[in-house]
Amino acid sequence: MSNSKFVPLKEADPHVEEPHILSSAFVDDGYLFFRNLLDKKRVETVRDGIIDVLKEHGFVNRDANSDPIWSGQWPETNEFSPDGVVTKAVVNLGILETLSVAPELIETLERVFGGPIFCWADNKGRLRLMLSGEKSIQVADGPKFSFTTPPHQDYYFFRPVEFCTAWIPLMDIDAVIGGLAIERDSHKEGLHEVWWKGKDYLGVAENTEQARAWREEGGVVVAGTTKPKNADRIWLRSDYQLGDVLIFHPLMMHIGVANTSDRVRISTDFRYQRKGTQTNWESHTPMAESSEYFGAIFKSLDELGVKTGVYEKIWETMRLEGPCGEADYDVSKRVQERIGQAAASH
Repeated sequence: MSNSKFVPLKEADPHVEEPHILSSAFVDDGYLFFRNLLDKKRVETVRDGIIDVLKEHGFVNRDANSDPIWSGQWPETNEFSPDGVVTKAVVNLGILETLSVAPELIETLERVFGGPIFCWADNKGRLRLMLSGEKSIQVADGPKFSFTTPPHQDYYFFRPVEFCTAWIPLMDIDAVIGGLAIERDSHKEGLHEVWWKGKDYLGVAENTEQARAWREEGGVVVAGTTKPKNADRIWLRSDYQLGDVLIFHPLMMHIGVANTSDRVRISTDFRYQRKGTQTNWESHTPMAESSEYFGAIFKSLDELGVKTGVYEKIWETMRLEGPCGEADYDVSKRVQERIGQAAASH
């Protein structure tokens, strides 16, 4: 996808006197893009801390200063996953958690949503590291991870919660480094069909031809009712700078634009909602714990040899219900119960 196909994002003013202007724009457009909302020194501290961790683990050249020049080293299995050594090292610094509650960010969100904000517990671990190329990595006992994020809507993962995503570039991101693009007005279309194939998260089909191909290859729709559209999509994207914040609706379709540079692309995507509204188990759970639970589900499904079609639907059901707050939650036992229920329904 070349940069010529992107339309620039509209820039919003967080300091408008009438707060309803921001809330109305968010409802109408499905997003708010703020330039220089965050204090740059605050963001630089986060960026530099992450780069130091990447240097320590060999992913960024040691002679690089504030520029994360990729060493060419690929992660081994789950180093970049929520419970991997790189992510854990960054989480232990506390820099992501501090950034997620930056006063200028929280104040803006409160103006947009008209009241106090609940910050999700997993914000402290929401690190996004994107290398150049389209290589995928199979995480042990987990889903396949790609450095080119397919079209998707965040609402699928956390439904039926009403929340927003705040995507924050942790470095300057131009067309070559890629960044995030959102599809204009897609937040008005409902939840699109979401496809999985075993552990492989396919996302949302870009057209009916792709959906047909996925089905023929064994892909399964696990959620959503909105069918693929064959009309051209209008994607919005700008060049991003330190201090910028893009807030968008959970039903907003978005993609990770491929990184074709010699840099490691560094960003974060925090989740927020109006305090007192419905939450779900993931909003109260650190990402590493969620990842451990998901890995246990995949491991049990694989060990039990669950067939395609049933595999994806059991995974989807258990992902949504979570460990139910049970300290001794027996994932394997619950998977077996789900298999029995699936057999009985047929």
